Amino acid sequence: MYGSVVVATSLGAIETWASRPHPATWSVPVLAEISARLPVGVIVLDPFAGTGGLADIAHIRPVCVEIEPEWATQVVGNTLTLPFRSGTFLYVATSPCFGNRMADHHDARDRCKKCGGTGTDPPTALCDDQMYPAADCKVCGGTGLSKRHTYKHYLGRDPHPESSAILQWGPEYRAFHEQAWVEITRVCGRWAHLLLDMSDHIRRGEVQPVTQWHQEALEAAGWFCLARTPIDVRRQRHGQNGDLRVDQEWLLEFVRIG
Repeated sequence: MYGSVVVATSLGAIETWASRPHPATWSVPVLAEISARLPVGVIVLDPFAGTGGLADIAHIRPVCVEIEPEWATQVVGNTLTLPFRSGTFLYVATSPCFGNRMADHHDARDRCKKCGGTGTDPPTALCDDQMYPAADCKVCGGTGLSKRHTYKHYLGRDPHPESSAILQWGPEYRAFHEQAWVEITRVCGRWAHLLLDMSDHIRRGEVQPVTQWHQEALEAAGWFCLARTPIDVRRQRHGQNGDLRVDQEWLLEFVRIG
């Protein structure tokens, strides 16, 4: 989702704009599960909002915080220092970065496998020995470079230095999100509800326990996990280990007890 939309929020109806597509928007099955768990008319915070997918849920009033201006649809802000008073929200629905290869932010220069680095598709034969002229490669868009599903390549620049979009699964990723969950907890009232969309991923042939780690981090911050629901989703198959993907995401439901 990107382009001009009008969103009804606690701040009133405002026109919003996301000028760049996002490589990891919410899928239809995930949004359907989230929608079914949110009461009509409630204000819902998304502190890792991307291009503001909560706006697709018609019966709620989303407040979407995103650090990258090209993706932000309401509030350009940092999840580690949210611009809200303590205890403001009773509902949160969010999907932080998964810590997978989408966080790659080096300048990849390997050739597109489809066109061999030429940037064009070969001419196509017509009748009477005529040929369609060569056209831009449909995979790389004419760049000649391998297609990348990363935050950097979709932005067209390096992500913000305080964005989790640059963090691979590891100590820095975990330290960032521990701090983020504490800050998110601060702006939530007691008995607030939180819906977390998360996924594991495969690295060096092994599944990384990202979902379980987030559950434990939220529990340490004062939340109780009510349910874990697996959601079958279609995964993109580009890149290294393209044939090895975890075929489901998890929707975790929490209530704040601390």
